Amino acid sequence: MLLWGARGMGKSSLVRAAVLAIRDEGYDLALVQADAADVESLLLLLDSLRGVARRFLLFIDDWSPETAAGDVHGLRSLLDGGVMARPANVCVAVTGNRRHLVERGATSTAVMAERHVRDREEDELALADRFGLVLGFHGASQPDYLAMVEGYARHYGLPFDRADALQWALARGSRSGRVAW
Repeated sequence: MLLWGARGMGKSSLVRAAVLAIRDEGYDLALVQADAADVESLLLLLDSLRGVARRFLLFIDDWSPETAAGDVHGLRSLLDGGVMARPANVCVAVTGNRRHLVERGATSTAVMAERHVRDREEDELALADRFGLVLGFHGASQPDYLAMVEGYARHYGLPFDRADALQWALARGSRSGRVAW
């Protein structure tokens, strides 16, 4: 599964909460967090999990072509199974910002001049297409952000001031769940 979208909107928190909910239902699911920067290590990890009598969720948080040394092909191979298929007892969850996963449209002359811009875009689109479940986490509108802040304030018995909440978001440059918290 791919969870993409605005920063601070709960992508990683949802993965962790889903695993806890699954465990509460009595299923044995282990959460394994890995860094996508070294695909070879991920392949070794998958090989070591193969055949283990347990289910695993391999969690790759904040993936981007930049943090993974641009290894879009390696992550695609991990998802689809290149020479070695991904074990049946392992599912993969990846979070990231859409702008990292699918950089559409060039904005500068230097980027436009890059020889293989379209090839890179196609590679990144092909990666996004490999996920069976794709969930988008969009930035919060002002009313949604204020509802989040008000909900937290009510839950913790704190006063809610709309102007203070808006000033807080403005100072942080974002209206997200993390900022509301």
